[in-house]
Amino acid sequence: MRLRTERLESAGKDGSEEEIVIRYRTRTEEVEKLESAVRRLLSAEKGITLYREDTEFYLPCEEVLFFETDDRKVVAHTAKELFYAKDNLSALEQALPYQFIRASKSCIVNAAAVFSIRRGITGVSEIGFRDTKKTAFMSRSYYRSFMDKMEEIRR
Repeated sequence: MRLRTERLESAGKDGSEEEIVIRYRTRTEEVEKLESAVRRLLSAEKGITLYREDTEFYLPCEEVLFFETDDRKVVAHTAKELFYAKDNLSALEQALPYQFIRASKSCIVNAAAVFSIRRGITGVSEIGFRDTKKTAFMSRSYYRSFMDKMEEIRR
């Protein structure tokens, strides 16, 4: 597979917008992953709608450190505040940009915000974030896939 980008000299006469085209002969798993990643990237530009009491907040995805379930509610943690999401973690995992990684059954982490990972004796790892004292926990069953994706993102 190869990647090619083209610069348009001017806007289309028909007022068309920029587009991303994926061409393939056979729809493979690689093509599906690429399409999913592009869709997630484009939806991330719009940000995410979160809630607190009766107010809607529109935040860029990058501001969210992690999502976790708490008493059947999904809580979004930023460096300074807490918000609530209407979607469950599975739906969020599909909609969030690529840098959000499942860390446990009840937690999704923004890999771009991770500052440290401390492995515990019991196999549970503690994830620290930049410029805040907040932490999230990663279960041992998610550790390998989490670290593989972290390495992939950080390249």
